[in-house]
Amino acid sequence: MFNRIGLLILLCCFPFLLSAQKTSKWGNIPKEDLEMSVYSADTAAGAVVL
Repeated sequence: MFNRIGLLILLCCFPFLLSAQKTSKWGNIPKEDLEMSVYSADTAAGAVVL
């Protein structure tokens, strides 16, 4: 009996669990970041996620 109630609660909450993450707005990236050729914190980095 409790397994069925637990399953029912889980199935009812599942859509809310999927939509819990907020979407982020895209910001403006400064021009100097776009033109950067060497990342000063890690000069051996092949790429930087802005």
